[in-house]
Amino acid sequence: MRTMLMVMLAFTAITAIPCGVVLMIHPDNAFGLSITLLENSVFKNYFIPGLVLTVLVGGVNFTAFFINYRKHDSSFLWTLAAGIMDIGWIVVQIWVIHSFSWFQLLYLLIGFATILIILQLKHKELI
Repeated sequence: MRTMLMVMLAFTAITAIPCGVVLMIHPDNAFGLSITLLENSVFKNYFIPGLVLTVLVGGVNFTAFFINYRKHDSSFLWTLAAGIMDIGWIVVQIWVIHSFSWFQLLYLLIGFATILIILQLKHKELI
C-alpha cells in the first residue's frame, strides 16, 4: 500500500508543478485554455490558479512524498493534507469553470485514495 501511495504522491507532484508553472508563464492562454472559462470567477487569468496548483497541490504532494520516503513522524499529516489539497483543487476547479472531465475524475480518485491509504496505514501503526 505504501508503494501505491508513493506513486500517487509523486504522480500528482510531477504533474501539478510543471502544469502550474506553465499556467503562470502563459496566464492568458496556457494549454489553449480560454480565459472565458474564468468569466464567473474572481480570476482575470490563470496566474493565481497556476500559483496555487504549483505551491499548494504540487508542493504539498512533493513534500508528502519526500517525508514518506524519509519515514518521518509527520508523514501522516502531510499525506492527509496532500489528499485534501487534491480534492479541494478539483472541487474548486469544477465549481469555477462549470465543467467536468476524465482527468478531474482521475485526480479526485487519487485524492480520495491518498486519504484512504494513509488512514489505513495509520490504523495499522496504532494496532
